Amino acid sequence: MNKPSALFTVYTAQEAAEKWGLAEVTVRQWIYRGKFRADEARKSAGTWLVTHDGMVRVAGKLKTEEEMNMYLSDDPVVDKYLRLALKNPDAPFIYGDVKVYNMKRFYDFVAEHAKNVVFEEVLKEAINSEGCYEMPSWMTRSGKPECIYFDQEDEIDNETYDVTTIIKFR
Repeated sequence: MNKPSALFTVYTAQEAAEKWGLAEVTVRQWIYRGKFRADEARKSAGTWLVTHDGMVRVAGKLKTEEEMNMYLSDDPVVDKYLRLALKNPDAPFIYGDVKVYNMKRFYDFVAEHAKNVVFEEVLKEAINSEGCYEMPSWMTRSGKPECIYFDQEDEIDNETYDVTTIIKFR
């Protein structure tokens, strides 16, 4: 396998930020604070340039597109159970007093339409919707609202009278 040309292993601060899913200001702050070595960053005609190796050293390995656009949860326990629900699509995902069915369908919808989101936060918004979750235009890749429909009903436990909301994404 050929090693990439040195020309293609150097990025502007903006390009590096986009590739790593960061804000450009973050990359520039790292440069100003001396996080890059002298051979990893320099200014050329008013534009900051950084090497791929420097970005890997400072920011970590390059994330896949899916990792950049969405992660499941800030809470490691919720993250673990969301991953299990996605691996076992026939099992419901229980979130507080809500049982969510077809979680994989909702995940695929969010992965296809959303940009840079925490999946759990989008799920919370959907749970608080009725019959349709409309993803706002500022959150979508298309810049237009996107909608996913679901059935919702309440289930009452006859012994404890606890109410569980059942959501089934279509």
